[in-house]
Amino acid sequence: MSLLRPVTSLKRGDHACLVYDRVARRDELLLEFLRAGIVSGDRVVYVAEGADPRTVSELAALADSGQLEVMSPTDTYLDDGEFDADRVLESIRATRDASLSERYSALRIGTRRSGSAAARRRR
Repeated sequence: MSLLRPVTSLKRGDHACLVYDRVARRDELLLEFLRAGIVSGDRVVYVAEGADPRTVSELAALADSGQLEVMSPTDTYLDDGEFDADRVLESIRATRDASLSERYSALRIGTRRSGSAAARRRR
């Protein structure tokens, strides 16, 4: 079994780490993953520092009202600029619970970290 496969082959419950060689390719893969979720009727959360307006616009055009949520890393997994695993889990659980109560059968979360966020974290 190959570990390399298209993002469209991901099933509910899968977790993936995208491998890419260019930032443009990363964004293309992430958009493909999130777009597939919207088309499938999933609740979609896009977490990105400085989310790409074209990506948000394209996803919003496909999504039903409330289906897409765009969040910042601060909203989800950073506490005072530091990664907080407990905050990540709490954010995911709260989003999952809200999605289920809104009758979505699946939740897709895609994150995009910028180089500047990673650099600040190392300081």
